[in-house]
Amino acid sequence: MYHRMLSAVLLCTIVTVSAPGAGGFVQTSTAGGARAEGRSGMVSSAHPLATEAGLEILRAGGTAYEAAVAVAAALNAVEPAMSGLGGYGTILTWDARDQRVRFLNASGRIPIATNSDLFRAPTPEFEKNRTGAKAVSTPGNLHAWEALARRRSRLKWADLFTPAIRLAERGFVLREADARTIASAYATFPPHAKAFYGRDGKALGAGDRLVQQDLATTMKRIAAKGPDVFYKGEITVAIQKAMLEAGGFLSTEDLRRDKAEWWDAIQMEYRGYEIYTASPPANAFDYLVRLGLMSQFVPKELGGHNTVSRLHHFAEVTKHGFWVRLRWAGDPDVAAPPIERLLSREYWQQEAANDHSSQPAAVGGAGHAGWPYDRADHGPDGDEPDRLPHGPRPGHRRAAHQLRGAGRADGRGSHSRARARCARGHGPQGADHTGAGERARAHDRIQLRQSARPVRGRSRSARGRRGERVLTPGLQTRR
Repeated sequence: MYHRMLSAVLLCTIVTVSAPGAGGFVQTSTAGGARAEGRSGMVSSAHPLATEAGLEILRAGGTAYEAAVAVAAALNAVEPAMSGLGGYGTILTWDARDQRVRFLNASGRIPIATNSDLFRAPTPEFEKNRTGAKAVSTPGNLHAWEALARRRSRLKWADLFTPAIRLAERGFVLREADARTIASAYATFPPHAKAFYGRDGKALGAGDRLVQQDLATTMKRIAAKGPDVFYKGEITVAIQKAMLEAGGFLSTEDLRRDKAEWWDAIQMEYRGYEIYTASPPANAFDYLVRLGLMSQFVPKELGGHNTVSRLHHFAEVTKHGFWVRLRWAGDPDVAAPPIERLLSREYWQQEAANDHSSQPAAVGGAGHAGWPYDRADHGPDGDEPDRLPHGPRPGHRRAAHQLRGAGRADGRGSHSRARARCARGHGPQGADHTGAGERARAHDRIQLRQSARPVRGRSRSARGRRGERVLTPGLQTRR
């Protein structure tokens, strides 16, 4: 059985397992395009050391869900600018036992005390508030890890953190890309973060060893006492203290109320394939809208790969996808997006028919009037409202497209440029090394790249009748 993935979103974790107890986990170097092969399971992540952490759990008899948790925790240590305890995310899972694709939402809610006026004019220096402590929302990753581990569990909770604790405590050698990431933000780090991300006043470089003793201590507490120590215990108090000192809104009450939520995934059929992605409050539905619109065109009539005609149609579809995202993304309990309508063939036919031009508009032109990308709703550059009449609603779910606390809670406005920025107010590790501070993550920037340059990849794996697969995040397909 082939499984094709249509996504350019960075896949943080892919774990597949066939019949439990079967051996045959083989890891080969991916350098130079070499393949990684496995007879009964496979792990793929953004860092080789995190991948090895997942394989370690599978070799110990753990499930794919448990391996995904170990990978995520390890990424906290080896990829601190992208992943970790202070973050949020969307997770798609497919379980052969249930024959069901589900979405685990760990996006967190906007802090109760959030003052949305601080994220827009006329507040002085309002743009700074979009990238500092005020923009931190409730971190939901750890609760999601717990939900995954409970889904199919064979090992002890503490075992899932052993690889991550080892990587943080003993350190690991930085790659060139790791060093560049640290160097790009080092000047913005507070003194306590500079102490372990640098040496003699300079950022660590490629070949240097990054040791994170405080992160190891935090993970040891979580491994021993469970997520409650982070959301309701001593770490909670440290997080609130750091947030108050930095002028943020996140409080112990926000952490106490947090929970991971299981939702049904949304899906569509595209040229014989079933496409699954996360449902609202995630904002991935606009990618399905794009595929739906592209399905209305005959590929041969658009010309060959990367021809002007094909790229033009894809660009127009992408523009409409962004409009759909800005118009409708939001908390489904507040203003649910009209998913049934947006993913209907009738809607795709109607919108595809609105593109009457067979030639691209001139560079800098107004584009096609038929596509509902209304510049009246945007600022002079077309990507950001001049003034948002509403702010985020405290306590509401954070729509994945919104900057933490910065967009309209009903999904009818957002800040494209602000979304693409990294919030680095407290360095990648976060204040007090608990992971509570906003890391320099690029989740939304990656999603913007996805729409501009889709990537197609293929993964083959054997799956027994008790097989399981954890896929996160992105669009997944089944045929």
